[in-house]
Amino acid sequence: MTVSNMRQSVADLDDAIAWVGTLIPDLKKSWRYFHYRDLLQELIDDANDPTYLTINMAELSYVLEAFNSTQTLLAIHRKLKSRTDPPFRIKLREATYGPLFPSQETKDLHNKSWGSHGRNTEAELVIAALVKDPDAITFNSADFAITTPSYKIGVEVKRLQSPTSIVRLYLAGAKQIQENPDIQWGVVMLRFDRLLYSNKKGPILLTKPMLERKRYVGLRVKESEEMIPHLRFQVESLQRDFAHLFLAETRNFNLKKVLGYGVYVNMPFAIGQPPNIHNEGLVKMTFWGAREGDIERLKARKEFMESQEYRDCITIEPTSQVILL
Repeated sequence: MTVSNMRQSVADLDDAIAWVGTLIPDLKKSWRYFHYRDLLQELIDDANDPTYLTINMAELSYVLEAFNSTQTLLAIHRKLKSRTDPPFRIKLREATYGPLFPSQETKDLHNKSWGSHGRNTEAELVIAALVKDPDAITFNSADFAITTPSYKIGVEVKRLQSPTSIVRLYLAGAKQIQENPDIQWGVVMLRFDRLLYSNKKGPILLTKPMLERKRYVGLRVKESEEMIPHLRFQVESLQRDFAHLFLAETRNFNLKKVLGYGVYVNMPFAIGQPPNIHNEGLVKMTFWGAREGDIERLKARKEFMESQEYRDCITIEPTSQVILL
């Protein structure tokens, strides 16, 4: 992103912040997006400073985090700005909680200012922003639900923050779908934003990619075309390690309303020096396959995919794999 494009991004962020302020009149000035706006503006102001040419990765990490979060709010604003209903306003308010950076989140469930609750709720909203028709979304059933021509399909969103909790979070979402009487079908969406697969440990090449929690998730690359293969590597590694475990839990608990799961990965990156800042994302679905004669499952899966849309920096790919329940 060039300086001129960054200026436009800051202008768009001003509009998004103003929109949130109309829905949440008592919005706190400590909200992280005010800080992100100032950080990005400072980057624009310093673009011609010689020291900017030597920005290090530690400093760049803060900029990447601020820019990536900004794109999240802009996506929510673009798609859901027409929504003023109370359930949406409640969810939007919940999404404003949390510390400045994800790495500062604590495990204190009772402290919204420092816990992960706010960004977990924000993850629900940014995935809801993938739906074509914002009026088809309801926020008072599941994390959100989509009304398709034939069904009400619930979506449970889980934000992955630790390698040891991935299966537990999938199962929690799948059980919520199965036990929800207000929906006929559902999918579990996994936001993959604090973890990173790597096939290196320092200079050592690993025989199997390692999944680790990163303090900051951001990359410096030579060209933007490197990012989609990197994102596919992340998603495919997660599928290799966890798809069979998700399927086993789905079978063990007879969770027949679960259509499958999706993985949403979105990462900031920098190109060149001085750095141009970008972000890239990928959404990939895995569906549990229908047995012969299970027309309703096939129909629900088709209608769910038809409810989704492409948008900037997001690629929704067709079924990555279908596994029989």
